[in-house]
Amino acid sequence: MFLYRRLVSLFKSSCLIGIFWLLCTACAGESSEEQAATTDSTVTETPAAAPAAFAGYSPKFQKILKTPDGMIRGVSIGDLLTQVKQKEQNQPMEDSTGYISFNVELGNDEMTDVLYYYSPQQQTVRSITLDIYLNDQQSVDSLAQEFTRYFTDHYGQPAIREPKASGWQDTQHNRIVLQDVGIPQAPGLRIQVAPGPHPRQ
Repeated sequence: MFLYRRLVSLFKSSCLIGIFWLLCTACAGESSEEQAATTDSTVTETPAAAPAAFAGYSPKFQKILKTPDGMIRGVSIGDLLTQVKQKEQNQPMEDSTGYISFNVELGNDEMTDVLYYYSPQQQTVRSITLDIYLNDQQSVDSLAQEFTRYFTDHYGQPAIREPKASGWQDTQHNRIVLQDVGIPQAPGLRIQVAPGPHPRQ
């Protein structure tokens, strides 16, 4: 499992830098007024479909996401660290300055590491990362389809579509990025939620 996690981690930094650069570039050029107009237009003219019933997703998906409340596992950007601990209910795998992580066992040697990065001063969540370790590419593809459907139901069509990555933006300009970060020896997905760039003044 150590080798498995190490293989997945090799791809994390380079892939995420590219995706977030694209997301930031796409939105940083808009003024506050343009973004507000775009948001209003999206809400009034092409609202996202009502989210599908959470119970309609696979047990694995439900175990990873935990609840349809919040952005991920009932938690949103800006939530207090004390709220995160209450919602997770389990002992953290790691509790360090700046982040706290939990492990979610999925069965059949599959698992998810959930990392909440927080501001040590305000003790509030600043980003969330899920590293999902799976057994085969079929499981990766199936779960990626479920997350794509779920995020599209909640946030509308992806702002970014790449062969192995999709990205969405909520009304607060937070980014949700889903990536296939696996290799044949170590299949897996990564989900990252982070605040977007501030509009130009």
